Amino acid sequence: MGMKGVYLTTYDVKNQSDGVAKKILSQIKCFQDVDIDMEIVDANHMPISKYFSWRKKMAKVFSTAYTTGCLYDYLIDKIDLKKIQFVYVRKGYCDMKQIRSLKKIKKINPVIQILMEIPTFPYDQEFGGRRKILAIPRDKKARMYLHKYVDKIVTYSNDKKIFGTPTLRISNGIDYERISLKSSSCNHEGIHLIAVAFLDYWHGYDRLLLGMAKEQELVRKNGLVFHLVGDGRALASYKQIVKENKLEKHVMFHGRLYGEKLDAVYNECDIGIDTLGRHRVGISYNSTLKGKEYCAKGLPIISGVTTELDSMNCTYYYRVPANDDPISIKEIIQFYHRIYDGKDPKLIAKSIREESKKYFDFPNTFAPIVEYIKKNAVHETFKSYEVPK
Repeated sequence: MGMKGVYLTTYDVKNQSDGVAKKILSQIKCFQDVDIDMEIVDANHMPISKYFSWRKKMAKVFSTAYTTGCLYDYLIDKIDLKKIQFVYVRKGYCDMKQIRSLKKIKKINPVIQILMEIPTFPYDQEFGGRRKILAIPRDKKARMYLHKYVDKIVTYSNDKKIFGTPTLRISNGIDYERISLKSSSCNHEGIHLIAVAFLDYWHGYDRLLLGMAKEQELVRKNGLVFHLVGDGRALASYKQIVKENKLEKHVMFHGRLYGEKLDAVYNECDIGIDTLGRHRVGISYNSTLKGKEYCAKGLPIISGVTTELDSMNCTYYYRVPANDDPISIKEIIQFYHRIYDGKDPKLIAKSIREESKKYFDFPNTFAPIVEYIKKNAVHETFKSYEVPK
């Protein structure tokens, strides 16, 4: 009998306009490629839970921890956990209901492996409003117990332990086969930058906008254009900066774009802008998913947080200081010329993609997780309900 696992997430993995959903399917495929039978418990299973109606109402007030509880209900009530070797959980907010569910899972099958992925760590400062006031205290209480039931925490940080649980440290990866190399025809004039994100204050793109406002002569002289793709709660403040500083000719707000429309904007751009404000939420190291997409597209990258690329001596990577100062436009222009002057942009894009693929193509980044499961999960069906003493 082959190995079986369950992937539990509050995301709807069928929503392929969602980058996280695509990543989750890539993770699942990595397990399936080594003949592990995977069952998905995602947002589509929430209405099946007998507690869904009540928890959905509570989630609107408190946090997604309540709807996550529905997924655990489904997992315990509908799946024979004695025949499951591991559960992979993508963590949202946690509460004591989830801790009790994890305890119950271990009671049903004491040898089952439970892995919990924490996409961003630390995360307490990422959210504001009701989530911070109501959800974080509940999460802080519950996560004190995670080490009792979670075997490994999967992290993209450098932490060896999180909440008392040993970690498996990996890089964020992306499926290079799903992302086309950008066209580098160089039909455009000037220097074109791109940022693709669900815009929040910790992305820090206000720093770049303020830098453009401060050095407008350089912006105009070099034809610098910043393409912002996406929306989110920081969008209004970004538009205000642009309006106040008369940057409308140099900042393009595209809204959300997908597929060919997104590719068309990428094709016009020379440099990808990664997060510039992670220090605002207490993060000093981050393996960003968006940075990997820029690599797959063949774009040089500017980042405001330490990433794997800092230790790789990449010529196509430039890191700016992790503070709230306006970004130096002069330094961006110098970086552009170091990359492109006297070189074929098509060859540059191809080189960036091929070199980064060795490190960040999904099967390579997720391999340590698959190997851990193959080595540590008990392959046989668990026979007893009794917890060994």
